[in-house]
Amino acid sequence: MKKFNKQFNTTTTSVKIEGDWYKVSEIHDTRFWIKVKGLAGSFQRGHIKKFTNKVEQLL
Repeated sequence: MKKFNKQFNTTTTSVKIEGDWYKVSEIHDTRFWIKVKGLAGSFQRGHIKKFTNKVEQLL
């Protein structure tokens, strides 16, 4: 299982899951899991199709 690297943060990172963009709300201490606003549950690195730290991408 891949870890989320230091590029993922809770202030600016948005991730694309199943065609929709979501803002990262929490990163687990082990960096194996993240939680996003708008969806229930935790997600692994393999669930993420794309990510960005650009503020314009935040919907």
